[in-house]
Amino acid sequence: MKRALDIKGDCDLLVAARVQEAEEAWRTIFNSVYDAIFIHELDGSVVDVNEQMVKLYQVTRTEARTLSILKDFSAKENPLERLPAIWQDVIDGHPRLFEWKARRPHDGSVFDAEVFLRKIVLRKKEYILANIRDITERKHFEAAIRHRAYHDFLTGLPNRLQFQQRLSQELLLAEQNGTSLAIMFLDLDGFKMINDGLGHDVGDKLLMAVALRLKECVRTEDTVARMGGDEFTLIAPQVSAADTEQLVMRVLNGLSADYSLDGKRLRVGVSIGISMYPVNGRNVQDLMKQADIAMYRAKEKGRTNLKSNYVFYE
Repeated sequence: MKRALDIKGDCDLLVAARVQEAEEAWRTIFNSVYDAIFIHELDGSVVDVNEQMVKLYQVTRTEARTLSILKDFSAKENPLERLPAIWQDVIDGHPRLFEWKARRPHDGSVFDAEVFLRKIVLRKKEYILANIRDITERKHFEAAIRHRAYHDFLTGLPNRLQFQQRLSQELLLAEQNGTSLAIMFLDLDGFKMINDGLGHDVGDKLLMAVALRLKECVRTEDTVARMGGDEFTLIAPQVSAADTEQLVMRVLNGLSADYSLDGKRLRVGVSIGISMYPVNGRNVQDLMKQADIAMYRAKEKGRTNLKSNYVFYE
């Protein structure tokens, strides 16, 4: 009898030791993963967190168990009303992956996070496991890639792609509101001689100075873009022909004044071609083509009188 009890006791100790080893192994893995991890009750309360969560959110484990996911760990700019439905999906057995604006409770700082929620079973009880990954650097990289795709690398202005998209949007608004708009193509006169004679560094600085002046000449609702080389474009919504002519004169006067670069005083002229919606066309291709034609007519006119010129498409 005593022998049987001893064997049972040894078995119990062995089982307990193995359970403890398993718990320790699980805890080691839990604290070694790259992601921050929350373990939640199904009602959303926090049961446990790992060490990465403590580092990422800058709270203690004890604090984490007392704080609210919605109020303390989520930024206000999130669509918070969506979270209950997402949570219920996970409870129903459907894992969810989504991006979220996470918040550090103590200082209120916000970072971009990727959240993966799934239901798990631990010790015969169901919980929600939340993997949180800080994706701030990835978001910054993606934003930089998007910026490069839609902006001119030298001047920072919208590029051809963004110009065409903006023009499409403005044309749609003009059609809906029954308003007109102007499209201008601008080409610098005398730039090639400066670029070839003084070097590309000076040429680049001149293009940047021109871009800055252009932005100073236009309204906040206007779009200035660089198409490439020494060609720029402008979209002016909700303007009449008379309004457009006033804007053109501001641009001509602004761009024709001397530039002081690298100790040199430089001057360039500008030829501007203008097409108007809806008088000259109703789509992006036609209006851009007509503004381009008008610009070349302005350049021919400039060769005759040796001045900056503008021409409306007719």
